[in-house]
Amino acid sequence: MKNFIAGAAQLGETLSVPAGTLSGDPVQLGFLNGCAFNDRDSNGQVVVDLIDNIFSFSVRNVLTYLLTNEATYGAVNVGDKIYFDSTQPAAIGHVLLSTSPLNSAGTANTVYGVAVTADSTVTAKTMTLNVKVKSVSV
Repeated sequence: MKNFIAGAAQLGETLSVPAGTLSGDPVQLGFLNGCAFNDRDSNGQVVVDLIDNIFSFSVRNVLTYLLTNEATYGAVNVGDKIYFDSTQPAAIGHVLLSTSPLNSAGTANTVYGVAVTADSTVTAKTMTLNVKVKSVSV
């Protein structure tokens, strides 16, 4: 897996995932969080790492939305929660994680993991951060 940083032995489970899922993408299925080992196959499945490992991910530093548009941004500190946000606008690319507890529809995002690297940027940015995945988000 291209973005694995550190952690325990990787444990893969074959699961059905949304169209467009690529190797190294964050995956959230119900309350399970993981990272895709491979691109989604013709059967709609990937092997997903479901262990609390550390991966490098693209993370949007949005804090709040105004209607469906990003409104405010902030720095990310070590230990900050990272959320799975499937409502990110297509204009920013293939990014499924953000620092916002609410998505653009105003409903709650679920915690995906915790930042283990920081970025001090307070303007709109897609950051590359190391994230310790929380394999169960309950």
